[in-house]
Amino acid sequence: MTFKKSLLKASSFMGAVAGLSSCGNGQDPLSLIDPTVDPIEVSLPYSGITGLLTSGTTERFVWTLTFSGTQAQITAPASGVVTDVNLDGNTYDITLRVNSRFSVKLGSMTTLANVREGNVITAGTLIGNTTSAVSMSVYDNGIAVCMLPYLSDTARNTLTGVTAAAICQ
Repeated sequence: MTFKKSLLKASSFMGAVAGLSSCGNGQDPLSLIDPTVDPIEVSLPYSGITGLLTSGTTERFVWTLTFSGTQAQITAPASGVVTDVNLDGNTYDITLRVNSRFSVKLGSMTTLANVREGNVITAGTLIGNTTSAVSMSVYDNGIAVCMLPYLSDTARNTLTGVTAAAICQ
């Protein structure tokens, strides 16, 4: 194949890929190619939640989950790959990439289980502990979104009895 034909094929492919970004009415272009990229189902990272707060207008989609007691074990709210582990002061933040579109971030864990970047984690796996409230957020293509539509039925039932302040408003 000549260089000119190779260049023509490459530019045609790139044009097709670029065209995907403008179709689908705001859908993730990868979901148009790969129909397995569906919205996720998220569980709560621990039991015994006694409150749910949102933090102001700029971070309204970051939930702070409170609990009673002195310590809570934190479990993965979904299955995925750990893409970031960050020590923020005295607490850890973890980002879990669920698929090509969604990720979940948990923050304010005081200790971590044996969790490292690149680990594949199954929903419900112990990832750490906390002695305070834990922050949690869901991202759709890198943008924080209200996680309410993505909660599992069990998580929704758990929150029914919890006082929630300004959820996703």
